[in-house]
Amino acid sequence: MKILLVVVGSLLVIACRDNNSQTGGSRMDIEEAFDSSFASQHRGPKEGSSDDGEKAFAYLREVLLNKEFGAGSGSIVRWIESPDVVLVEGSESSRAVLNRVTKQLNDALEGTPTKLESVIESKRDRRIEVFMVPGSRFRAIGRTRGFKVQGKQDGYVWVFWDTRKKFIQRATVMVAVDRIDGDLLEHVLLEELTQSLGPLGDTTILPESVMFQRGSNHGRASKLSDWDCRMLKLLYGHLKPGDEEAEVREAYHRFWKTGLNRQPTKEKSSNTMEERP
Repeated sequence: MKILLVVVGSLLVIACRDNNSQTGGSRMDIEEAFDSSFASQHRGPKEGSSDDGEKAFAYLREVLLNKEFGAGSGSIVRWIESPDVVLVEGSESSRAVLNRVTKQLNDALEGTPTKLESVIESKRDRRIEVFMVPGSRFRAIGRTRGFKVQGKQDGYVWVFWDTRKKFIQRATVMVAVDRIDGDLLEHVLLEELTQSLGPLGDTTILPESVMFQRGSNHGRASKLSDWDCRMLKLLYGHLKPGDEEAEVREAYHRFWKTGLNRQPTKEKSSNTMEERP
């Protein structure tokens, strides 16, 4: 894992979906890195109900700030440059699914400075590598990229970010095409690719969310919900890496209902980003 030797204070995050529709993972020390998985513990109404004011903020707190294990809990983590999305291994039919999912995410990100660039191959550091392969390949792929896969997973996402400045540097997404297909395949890919953008927590509040998980119910949404789309616009239009609950609450009150397409937060390069204690 050469990159860990040259990037000080970086974080590895793993979130996964197993074949029993449960999330899980482990924490371990690798240089200054951690493996993590996420779950949430709150319940709430469907989006659009009369009671959804603070529930919407609770949803944002779950998916954007809550992390069950490891450093980074309580702060925003996201890309500061548009990443390439490259299908490293997968069939042409898998590529078609990936293209649909990427389009969904780009539609949600419209109006922000960020757009996922779907490419055949990429040599850029900032990229999301996608593997749509048999689940038996997961462990070997993990080994070559410096992380460990536990158990039989339907989907897996691994995120590498700078722990001081909270920006994502690289991500790996894997989906087990021999265990799932159809709408469920599209759901799992959409969930993992969404989480590779920074919303690393699951939500128990919104069953319509692609990131919904309550106990053994992991949801099957193959489309981003309205709240999922709003969350991505808020994340990439009005929040910065390292922002905490106070900044999320302020952005929520200012932009959630009416102003998500206002002028986005100005991006800074990784060399000039504001230092945070």
